[in-house]
Amino acid sequence: MSKPNQPQQAQLKETILVVDDDESVRRAIVWTLNADYRVLEAASRAEAVKLLKQENIDVVVSDLHFPPHIENISEGLAIIEAARELAQDAVDAKEFSSADPTTAANVRDFVSNLVEKSSV
Repeated sequence: MSKPNQPQQAQLKETILVVDDDESVRRAIVWTLNADYRVLEAASRAEAVKLLKQENIDVVVSDLHFPPHIENISEGLAIIEAARELAQDAVDAKEFSSADPTTAANVRDFVSNLVEKSSV
């Protein structure tokens, strides 16, 4: 039972799933988002789909090139498809280059804008 005049529990943060087989890229994005969001990580399509089924994910940030077919984007597209199938809201997609040193900041801005739009 709550006490009178007790502040309400803080609203939970949005949950972001970061999917990349390159640990250094994944960790940089997680580090950039961690202060403002609840961030989950996956290194493969299988891990990502498992988390998509288990958790209420608000935004997915994913690489497209994954083993075993790193030369094409089939694994990454499968993650997007799974997110679309399991999501209750529309899924936005945007491509970022892991070679760009500003990728983590660009992802942070993209995620912030998505979360802001969805809360309006």
